[in-house]
Amino acid sequence: MPTADGNGIYDVFEKVPLFHDVFLNMQAMNIHLVDWHLEEMESQLLAEYIELEKTPIQSVMLVSALSQMWVFAFYELLRTWRQRIRELINYSNKLKNVSKKEKDNIVQERRRYQSSRISANPDISDYTDAFERIENDDVFVINISNANDLFLPLFRRLEKTRISLAKHEIAKSSERAYAPGYGRIDMATGSIYWQILDNDDCFDIVSRRSLADQCRELLPHFKTMS
Repeated sequence: MPTADGNGIYDVFEKVPLFHDVFLNMQAMNIHLVDWHLEEMESQLLAEYIELEKTPIQSVMLVSALSQMWVFAFYELLRTWRQRIRELINYSNKLKNVSKKEKDNIVQERRRYQSSRISANPDISDYTDAFERIENDDVFVINISNANDLFLPLFRRLEKTRISLAKHEIAKSSERAYAPGYGRIDMATGSIYWQILDNDDCFDIVSRRSLADQCRELLPHFKTMS
């Protein structure tokens, strides 16, 4: 759902490095569209709750279920993107502090391997183009590293929420999560929120809406970066 200034989740990802890839871009659009739809459902849920003066069981079950699925999908999108960032940064590091001959050998080996992969799967060509940029554009390396850092707090919050909801565990631990999957209605927005326990026995109150808002708040940083 766009904010008061007209910005939505997709507006952020349009400016994030690597999201020119058609399939990453498609998944970002899916996250955006479901967020927009869920915000409408959340508003309706809150209105129904206020009118009935009790929890509308069927409505809250549906919004809660879709909210969990949205968290899982959003986490997987960022996990996939971060994995590609890591691969590119690792490649950049391989090219540092080596002789020109060694660098040329690394580049040629990479091109031979990816050329064979593209012949089998042309859809990875956008990703292989990013490796060429690593070889020739130092600013690109800085930008993808900065983008990764900007998304890290949101990714970690999604990660621990996903682990609690899906695995019924505390992140980075085998301990049982607190009331895994049990959501409540945020009385300000109608969004479903969960109480997520961490390794320090501290609770984070995480609503689905707060995760979406945390993403939208990154837009000014990426506008500056671009």
